[in-house]
Amino acid sequence: MKKVIILLSLLGFSITGFLLFYNGFDVVDVTLSEVKAGQVIDKSMYVHETVENEKTILRYPLDSTYGLTPNHVVMGLGSKLGKEGVFVKIGADSTPEGEETFVLVEESEFQNGIIEVEVNGSVSSKASLLTRFFARGFIGIGFRINEDQSSFESFYLRPANGPAEDEERRNHAVQYFSYPEWSWSRLRDEYPEKYEAAAPVMPGEWQKMRIEVQGNTAKLFINDAGDPVLVVNDLKLGAKRGGKVGLWVGRGTNGFFRNLKITKL
Repeated sequence: MKKVIILLSLLGFSITGFLLFYNGFDVVDVTLSEVKAGQVIDKSMYVHETVENEKTILRYPLDSTYGLTPNHVVMGLGSKLGKEGVFVKIGADSTPEGEETFVLVEESEFQNGIIEVEVNGSVSSKASLLTRFFARGFIGIGFRINEDQSSFESFYLRPANGPAEDEERRNHAVQYFSYPEWSWSRLRDEYPEKYEAAAPVMPGEWQKMRIEVQGNTAKLFINDAGDPVLVVNDLKLGAKRGGKVGLWVGRGTNGFFRNLKITKL
């Protein structure tokens, strides 16, 4: 009898462990695209371009999925706290090799200038217990994404770390990384505290990101603050690099984006 109880206990622990490690992504029922096969989409359906003070400004309301291409993520339209936007998350059938989990924004060629967007990131309640334990609501922006999407720069938020009681976690509220060579973990190991910082971010709340890019330097501002929360003076892909913009999310995250604005300098 004791052997049976022991075997059942071991079986129960094995099943629990398997579920913790295997069920790492939510299954999300969303529309992958609103574009029908063979349909030609004019860019005026998703981006408004103007010239103000000799600067080209692109505005993307993100009230549809036109002009958006998912890369290792699923996307759709959703609402959070009464505000509508594009919903992005890593899908159950996605097996990303690294951090290239974003929605590519078409007609967003960018080298130097300002990127502004409203984001809302929170930890998914449907993710596995293991994923939820490590997740922080990772959400941000990729920029200077090259044509084959194999490299890019990024700033992202860890909203759950913003109000944390633990000071070390609070100091990891925002992060820079450069895919693929300079992951967040490599940067933290080799240059502790240099590429991440504390910031007034909150999980499940809308907050504004403003990224100013000029040459080798990029600055991250949160919620219209006058001073940046993080400054990077050595962007890893170099000053001459250009590319597109992407809506980035990490594992275990429910991410919402709205009102993207790109000012080219």
